[in-house]
Amino acid sequence: MAVCRYVVEVYLDGVLKERNITEQDRQLLIDYLQCICFGFVIGWLESGMKEGIRERFARIYELKHGDLERMISAVSRCPLKNRNLYRNKTEGFCLPSSKS
Repeated sequence: MAVCRYVVEVYLDGVLKERNITEQDRQLLIDYLQCICFGFVIGWLESGMKEGIRERFARIYELKHGDLERMISAVSRCPLKNRNLYRNKTEGFCLPSSKS
């Protein structure tokens, strides 16, 4: 898990280099991406490592291209408002506008 976290932190810090986001949002993005990375690696290990992990990550990147950018853009549209993201709260979430 620590390796996944390191890889995600290095990647995300490169992506966020010129962006202004809160540390809490940064940590949330790291947690999210770390879990995806870890689950992906565990699935690959459990399958007997039959498929090349690089090819699998490359394909996922192609399929999900743009998702991270949309999440980062949402940070500016939906400010944090001083809430603790690690508590179970249902009020105050910023949902996408239904306007087109």
